[in-house]
Amino acid sequence: MIAKEKLNILWSLEQTAEKYADRVAVSDVNQELTWKELVKKAQVIGAELSEKVQPGNPVPVLLEKSSETLAVMLGIVYAGCFYVPVNPMNPTERLRKIMEKLDPEVIISDEKREGTAGSYWKWTGK
Repeated sequence: MIAKEKLNILWSLEQTAEKYADRVAVSDVNQELTWKELVKKAQVIGAELSEKVQPGNPVPVLLEKSSETLAVMLGIVYAGCFYVPVNPMNPTERLRKIMEKLDPEVIISDEKREGTAGSYWKWTGK
């Protein structure tokens, strides 16, 4: 039986990466990541994010579905935060209300969303 403290997404991710390191974990039209690459990318994102956001805080993610988005979401978990997937196609007013409610320290989005809700690693001034 697996210890209760090991039953979490990061433990499962790392166990899978150990077992299937060079197998494809996720792919999209732009990139393909092996399990090892996915874990490494998520850990790098998590380490950088943990320097900027307190654990336990929400991190809105305004990205379209992709391999990169999965790595970002896992990175947020590595930072001890929780991700909030937000549809980037929402109307601007809806996005504003969501961000107002969440009151995030950081918003993760891409260049396409610049001016709408922020940009990748956009700090909200907290």
